[in-house]
Amino acid sequence: MKTRNLLAVCTTLCALVLWLGEYGLALAQPPYVLSWGGHGGAPGQFSGLHYIAVDGTGHVYTGEWYNLRIQEFESRGTAVRVWAPGGGDISINSSIGRLYSNYGDAILVYDLQGHPVGGWGSTGSGPGQFKNPQGVAVGPNGNVYVLDSGNARIQYFTSDGGYLGRSPEAIPPFVACSPGVVTGLSTSIAVDDSGNVFVAQYSPAFSHCDRIDKFTPDCTFIKEWYVNDVRGMATDHSGHLYLARSGSGYSAVDRYTTQGTYEWSVGSLGSGPGQFDAYDVAVDGFGNIFVADFGGDHVVVYGTLATPTPETTWGALRRRYR
Repeated sequence: MKTRNLLAVCTTLCALVLWLGEYGLALAQPPYVLSWGGHGGAPGQFSGLHYIAVDGTGHVYTGEWYNLRIQEFESRGTAVRVWAPGGGDISINSSIGRLYSNYGDAILVYDLQGHPVGGWGSTGSGPGQFKNPQGVAVGPNGNVYVLDSGNARIQYFTSDGGYLGRSPEAIPPFVACSPGVVTGLSTSIAVDDSGNVFVAQYSPAFSHCDRIDKFTPDCTFIKEWYVNDVRGMATDHSGHLYLARSGSGYSAVDRYTTQGTYEWSVGSLGSGPGQFDAYDVAVDGFGNIFVADFGGDHVVVYGTLATPTPETTWGALRRRYR
């Protein structure tokens, strides 16, 4: 009887730990795991690694400025496929098997086997037109948000490119870095599981412009907080925002709550294990962090690299033991 009771207690505690892990309540920084890549043009190498994303199966997708291509990898760096054109920001809708990437003044759409299946956009300032877009993000309902930096706005669309709306225009006379105003130097966009939209603002001339702006799903301004040198962002499924930051003499990935509370940082500037020149970040369903190391042309990974299966997903274990 004692053995049975002890087993029940252990099972309950294990389930509780897994449940806490699922909801991101642990505040300890994850450990460095591995890195892959190197400079070059062969599969598995990079030139100007700038963007990174993860799909629902844990596969990793990268965008390169100079090789102008997208590469797909398994979570430990095994190369799967390469396709072009590409090289811009990447966001994935795993539920319909679509990858979105900005390329020039357009949005390209691929299936997850690398085949082009659509796209939209042209150069201009009208609805559905872009000037130097810097990011793309898919919301929980499948809507696609584009950081149209050259036009100082966010535009959002249906999953097949139907225009839905935009962020508010600046009211003349334009006041640089006004709250809720997207600037021409915005660097990154992300959307959380509630549909809230986050934009990283950056200005080398005005330090008060270095901030995160938070918007509702229809791009109504909510709040802002100040963070320097944000190059890329990602959200997880438990209410956290990850910021890839690189500035003069430093680099790190910071974790915040989506309300703007700082929690912890990982990494540093350099070329040693766990170091990077971070320009983007992605997070998978287990909390593994994938960093695009622009300076070293590597993908750097923090976490555990646990691989989900139908019987060992966090949700399945929680259901089994509640």
